[in-house]
Amino acid sequence: SERVLKLATITESSVPPLETTEARVRLSICFGWHCGAVASYPAANGNTVADGSRAATVQLQTWDLACLHNAVSSQTELCWLSPDPLLSSSRRSAEETKKQDLVRRQSFGTSIVLSKVQEIQAVVSLSVLQGKVCQEPVAKQIPPHFEIAILLQVVSDFVRCLPSSGQQKNLTQGGESYPLGIRYDGALASQLASRLVHILIEEELGYSVARQDGDSHAGMYALMGCATDGTCIQPTRQHINMAVWMTPDLSATFGDIHSERASEAPVSAGSMGHFGLEQIFYKVSARERARQDGVDLDSYQGWSTTGVSAYFESISSIDRSLLASCNSSFGFTNTAANENYLRMTGDDGGLTLSGLPDGGFVAYCSDGYFWLAPSCRDAAESCVPYITFSSWGLPETMQKATIYQMPLALANARTYSDWTGLVRRVNCAFYWWTPSSLFVDLSPVPITFPPHNPVAWRAGDMASTGPPQPIWNMISQDLALLAPDAADLVKKVRLPLEDVESMLRAAGQFEQSSGDSGVHEAACRWLQANRASWELWLPDETICTPGMGLFDAGRQTFMQSRGEVASPECRECTQGLVSWAL
Repeated sequence: SERVLKLATITESSVPPLETTEARVRLSICFGWHCGAVASYPAANGNTVADGSRAATVQLQTWDLACLHNAVSSQTELCWLSPDPLLSSSRRSAEETKKQDLVRRQSFGTSIVLSKVQEIQAVVSLSVLQGKVCQEPVAKQIPPHFEIAILLQVVSDFVRCLPSSGQQKNLTQGGESYPLGIRYDGALASQLASRLVHILIEEELGYSVARQDGDSHAGMYALMGCATDGTCIQPTRQHINMAVWMTPDLSATFGDIHSERASEAPVSAGSMGHFGLEQIFYKVSARERARQDGVDLDSYQGWSTTGVSAYFESISSIDRSLLASCNSSFGFTNTAANENYLRMTGDDGGLTLSGLPDGGFVAYCSDGYFWLAPSCRDAAESCVPYITFSSWGLPETMQKATIYQMPLALANARTYSDWTGLVRRVNCAFYWWTPSSLFVDLSPVPITFPPHNPVAWRAGDMASTGPPQPIWNMISQDLALLAPDAADLVKKVRLPLEDVESMLRAAGQFEQSSGDSGVHEAACRWLQANRASWELWLPDETICTPGMGLFDAGRQTFMQSRGEVASPECRECTQGLVSWAL
């Protein structure tokens, strides 16, 4: 029939990631110029196809499109679905009453709830309950160009992680009421820190929390209520940014903001309790083989041992089409960096004149792709491949390989995906940074060097460990007044690197099993297993910030001591009162 159409697969790109162990899934059907929401139900006969990771297959049974089209265009009641088979008979009446209300607003059905998404094995499979859709056919013809589009929307509805009261409060300022805003950076380690604090502030402190995604640079401005173009709203709706890597560029931005707008600039809430490090890593499989022979590759000293290359693949095993040529790699052609290398190592065999008018030095790569350290330069197959991308860590690694007689062959991957693919496939040394989710599942081993020497590094000597990158938590200036307990909590958050990496691995495992990012599940499980750790972060309810006073909510009065306070909370001093330290 011209009035009948069957709809099939939703592609992977149409499916947003599930971010929780419980999500409401709503199916919307758009009719060209009008869109009506339709609830999705599991098929009674299970007519679904699940054929791909992260794919969601939705198969609608036969629909009478003419009836639906007429219902929408005439704005009459939409067609009726059979009762939801998931509902018990005791609940069905109330739910059907709700459905009738929804029908009048040109939608029908209610969202179903998918519980324990992690057990769905990375595939969300839904279909509409088979049944008679329309009571009476309508003769109106469907235009030939008539199309139906399907949109699968996943709306987060997080299950509570910790036992707590359900009552939540907004921030209030200047007659406005709004939720506390938490930034979520793109890095998974930062998202985990944000989720930990999100759960605690929402469930332990009782605030309504709103999530805002974005990068750290934009987040610096967002805590002032501003965009990077300088447009601002006051008061800000973003208040917390967790686990911010204070790179030199971001530190400069932070300093500029404080110089120009000190009264609005974001405030450092202290360190996360660990640093970010960029290092040379190798795989744990090579470590185990070396240990059997009594060779310690965890230390730079073990890399000068004869025969180290036996624990790794050779450079001949690497497809050169996946590598960038030395002549196209900035780290190999940077005259200043190469002159510094020569000054620190005296190795003129690793450099050659560029042939350009400036007469500068470039790295010498005998095959055009790999720069060979002096200890293996005469026998390339005895070199251990070291793979990086975009010249990350190249000047430092060139120095270390030469100074400590490490038999490394350095190369740049052609693209980012080539780099990650090579690191995963090839038994090699490689550039990486921690904390990061990128290779955490491989349990890479960092090579330790002498402790960082900032004086030597400033002079161009990179033989010691590279500079640690501070990882800060940031808050808006007004948070201490609007929610002093939340500000105090953020200032106390400390996480050892081992715990962060454990959560990163867990998040990756949950992503594979459930199809979502795993952030909420990993953060929640850490909180459930480490109550003794995070309870130290919770604020003392009797300690208030300047301008606030200790208030007993039960007696409805400000207190003069911390003695018998049944329901302590901090409140802003009212007119005629002054705040002082108890």
